[in-house]
Amino acid sequence: MIETSPINEIPHGAIEIKFDENNYIIPNPCIIKQFIKGSSGPGGQNVNKLATRVTLTINTNNQSFPQDLLALLQLNSEFEKQYPKGLITLTADKERQQSKNLNIAIKRARSKITNLLNLPKERKRTAKPERKKDGTMTQEAKKKFKEKKNRERRGQSRGKINY
Repeated sequence: MIETSPINEIPHGAIEIKFDENNYIIPNPCIIKQFIKGSSGPGGQNVNKLATRVTLTINTNNQSFPQDLLALLQLNSEFEKQYPKGLITLTADKERQQSKNLNIAIKRARSKITNLLNLPKERKRTAKPERKKDGTMTQEAKKKFKEKKNRERRGQSRGKINY
């Protein structure tokens, strides 16, 4: 009996990212895998002799990178700050085996991109103190202001501990 693969199978070497009920596939040409000798972690002589450390770089500037995914990433201001060149680089050297480290790096890439897709919540503005028509604060606002200043002074009086 011959098993057939589903039509929407992920190409070999590609990374699938699920976000908001959409599946985005980062194709292999956008992914640069480097295997480096000598890494930290368990393995002793084995990790010093073999290239077990994995560095995974995802190039968002590549033409084959999904443009809809790139547009979503660019909505987050942190993406431009953290990755100005459009290269997302992750390293894994936790395990003795190269294949396990590659899987760890791919999981980290998925979580990093998913975190970048989650836009930060918009901050709520602080309410201004209540004021009368002539611009002075109400009694209640003055009381709150005094309490706040007292708390501030109490915190400052504690000071730093010198060892």
